[in-house]
Amino acid sequence: MKKLSVNLVIIFSAFLPSLVFAGTYLNNLLIGIKSLINQLVFVLVAAAVCWFIWNVAQYSFTSSDNKDKKNIAKEQMIKGVIAIAVIVSFWGIINIISIIFNVGQTNGPTKNNLENIIPNISLVCHNWI
Repeated sequence: MKKLSVNLVIIFSAFLPSLVFAGTYLNNLLIGIKSLINQLVFVLVAAAVCWFIWNVAQYSFTSSDNKDKKNIAKEQMIKGVIAIAVIVSFWGIINIISIIFNVGQTNGPTKNNLENIIPNISLVCHNWI
């Protein structure tokens, strides 16, 4: 039993540095994922807006006697609006989660942040910050 506990301590201490820096690696990974999602959202919203505009044009330029094409274009416009709403909602949820878990945020006060909160902070603190 004593040998097992000594082996566990040795194994645990070997992985201790990676456990200590796990927050940094995880934060960098989450920042990368958030950046990828932001770029993907931009492309998806652009595609959904183009789809919506295309269907508005089809609806507008279709003759009034062709009811089937008008109805199809109308349904596609509604689907485009729903797609835009879903994409923007997903993006908002991801941003709320990243704010809650402090992903990509600064961990401490900086001089610029303090000057926004307390005007003339540099007169009080001189070069401390």
